[in-house]
Amino acid sequence: MTSPETLPASVPVLIAGGGPVGLTLAALLSRQGIASLVIEADDAYCTGSRAICMSRRSQEILGWVGADKPLVETGLSWVGGRSYWRDTEVLHFQMPSEPTQRFAPMDNIQQYHVEAFAHGAAQACGNLADVRFGHRVTGVTQDGDGVSVHIEGPAGAKHTVTA
Repeated sequence: MTSPETLPASVPVLIAGGGPVGLTLAALLSRQGIASLVIEADDAYCTGSRAICMSRRSQEILGWVGADKPLVETGLSWVGGRSYWRDTEVLHFQMPSEPTQRFAPMDNIQQYHVEAFAHGAAQACGNLADVRFGHRVTGVTQDGDGVSVHIEGPAGAKHTVTA
């Protein structure tokens, strides 16, 4: 890992976006011994209301990286729902679910929790995932050897990282 002021000149994998998908990918790569650099424009985990529900399949993938325990402890699992218009029920549904399944069909959980759990899972594998908040991808050029990613740091410094 480099200091916060500098970026490595080259990395095996560069991930643009430190949301749930990017951080989970970094954790999956770390578990395989592959280093990555995650570039995220926001200064921290998501604070707004983006994703709120997580499907069983997404929960399973987070389980692969060891982030399932905090997910289950924090989220609110559900198997069905109802929608109303005024006093009239307009939708009622139940999703298939068996008691033997590890996860419920859906889980309500704020996105920032998922990001923190995935990031923590990546960090648990050592220093293979270098996550840089406050950095923005400004361009990508590709050639036969890979890609050059142009990045702007939080203070406006320009960097180019090859992957």
